[in-house]
Amino acid sequence: NFNLDPSGRWIIAANQASGDLHVFSIDQETGILEPAAGRVEMPDPVCVVFL
Repeated sequence: NFNLDPSGRWIIAANQASGDLHVFSIDQETGILEPAAGRVEMPDPVCVVFL
């Protein structure tokens, strides 16, 4: 699962099988994703929601 933040500048991908999250910044001109944080361990993530 993945989700874009409301500003459209960040995307978080949840990897249920490997038990981690990855955070990427989104270049506003090119749309290219850049890793923004290291691997974040989280057991069985299934949903990414911005509140």
